Amino acid sequence: MMEEQQKAAEKQEEELIEELEQEITELKMRNTELEQLSHTEDNLHLLQVYSSLCSPTNTRNRPEISMKTHESLETLRRALTQLKDTIDEKLTLTVSAELKVMQQYAVDVTLDPDVAHRKLILSDDGKQPSGLSGPHRSGQGQLQKIMSSVSLTEDVQLNKVEKVWKPSVKRSGRADEDEPEFLKTQELFKHMESVLNQLTPQMFQPLMKQVTKLTIDTEERLKGVVELILEKAISEPNFSEAYANMCRCLMGLKVPTTEKPGMTINFRKLLLNRCQIEFEKNKDDDETFEKQKKLDAATGEEEKQRLKEDLEDVKEKARRRSLGNIKFTGELFKLKMLTEFIMHDCIVKLLKNHDNEKNLECLCCLLSTIWKHLDLEKTKPRMDQYVNQMEKIIKERKTSSRIRFMLQDVLDLRRLNRENRL
Repeated sequence: MMEEQQKAAEKQEEELIEELEQEITELKMRNTELEQLSHTEDNLHLLQVYSSLCSPTNTRNRPEISMKTHESLETLRRALTQLKDTIDEKLTLTVSAELKVMQQYAVDVTLDPDVAHRKLILSDDGKQPSGLSGPHRSGQGQLQKIMSSVSLTEDVQLNKVEKVWKPSVKRSGRADEDEPEFLKTQELFKHMESVLNQLTPQMFQPLMKQVTKLTIDTEERLKGVVELILEKAISEPNFSEAYANMCRCLMGLKVPTTEKPGMTINFRKLLLNRCQIEFEKNKDDDETFEKQKKLDAATGEEEKQRLKEDLEDVKEKARRRSLGNIKFTGELFKLKMLTEFIMHDCIVKLLKNHDNEKNLECLCCLLSTIWKHLDLEKTKPRMDQYVNQMEKIIKERKTSSRIRFMLQDVLDLRRLNRENRL
């Protein structure tokens, strides 16, 4: 519908331009005649042609036409920002109301540390899990599914048995689980998770003071901290600037490496390696392939529908993860933690594989973040090449309308940035 409206507007514009050109030609001719007449000394000739030249022309009064795309774009952005703030406020109120309902069905439970998962850390009173023994939280999705399946309208009754099974030998996944250093590492991860969960631009300074007091003196601890920050930044791209600033503060942190005695490894190198791995890997490909294979082999309609929803869920999670990582990468570049060469390499790879719309969406996200910092006079020829490729993709119309509009927004943003500099 929008494309049809655009074609109709362009046709109307062409007709209007043609009419205006004709009127301009007529007015120029009349102006020339009046100019010549002003110099004549023949009063009789002047009286003869004066009436015809002073008659009104066929020109029409038209309303002023102005196209201010940047103002419309800014209006749209402000509206979307206001909408986001409204939604966040409504979600906060909804979550608070749901928590009050859930508290009515709270049950006092004491967890048994002997049968708990070996990576689960229990609180001192045994009432709740206080964290995981490491940066990986692979069971979080399953836990959410279990919680969502519980009905809030039914009373929950726990069955008590007389003979509770207990292992004859205490389980120990690692030989050093009870060692002081191991416990300190888990406590570090727990404290770091707590800081990340509270991190906002307003709380940045006091929370960073807490982080600087943490003991991050081994390679395992440093890798764990890097993993926690990266996962948080990817899952919460709206706060990627705050996470990037945290990384900037920790950039000089270095610890001895276990592989090469006497050598050290620093925070920046570990972080950039993880970002590069996250950018280059397509971990959703294997899972997507398996889901697609099962979907093709399915026969029942219900099974097909379920597998189709699972496949879409996997693709959506991969898309969000890619966008979160590319947004975080752009924020790191703005803080000069990444070089221009790395940014150009990312852009080239995304443009090269433009058949995948996820890559084009990541490209738009990256360029929207770093245009002002990358589009300099010395890099203008190279940036112009990117613009030409993006314009070509738009004209080919092989991608969805959503992606084409995103590409056009990025091009408009670049034009506005250059106009502001001039």
